[in-house]
Amino acid sequence: MTNKNRLPNQISRRCLLQSLGALGGGMMATTLLPGRWIKPVIEAGQLPAHAQGSVDVLTISQLTRTVITINGCDGPNGAKGTVYEIEFNYTNNNGMANSISIQQDTMFAPSGRRSTFDVKQFTRTGDGYRGAVSYRVCTGFGTDTSITTTITVTDGNDTVSNQLSLTEDKPTGASRFSGTAYEMP
Repeated sequence: MTNKNRLPNQISRRCLLQSLGALGGGMMATTLLPGRWIKPVIEAGQLPAHAQGSVDVLTISQLTRTVITINGCDGPNGAKGTVYEIEFNYTNNNGMANSISIQQDTMFAPSGRRSTFDVKQFTRTGDGYRGAVSYRVCTGFGTDTSITTTITVTDGNDTVSNQLSLTEDKPTGASRFSGTAYEMP
């Protein structure tokens, strides 16, 4: 049907649908909106633990190992080991690093031997949020030519840190007692 054949009082389907849509939308808006403005109501509550935004983070950084003395500590059977000072920094967003435990894992190469222990005696400066830690270990290389030391820290909230590792060659002149590492008292 063309416009020429349409009667003057006839409405096209398109105009009819547009008019009904506008009329229906206007009626819907008036039924959904309140008659007068009211103050919005805000409800607050506590999110469940898994949905809360604050995550417990313990980070260690700047791991260093310094030779203090070559053959300066006693190993098995009276052999001498190399004394190292291990140092690192930490940050803890929940302040729970006042109580920390440190684990050191030492891998000897090329033998693949491991020596893992919990560090009991260490010096800490700073507070529960940030600071530095240092301690000493006695290391015997045996026939191995290098060591990789990996440090992990756990805070008082049982949050485990990232791991840091250092690899170092056997110092010249270091004795050859069997490859082991242990905390110095």
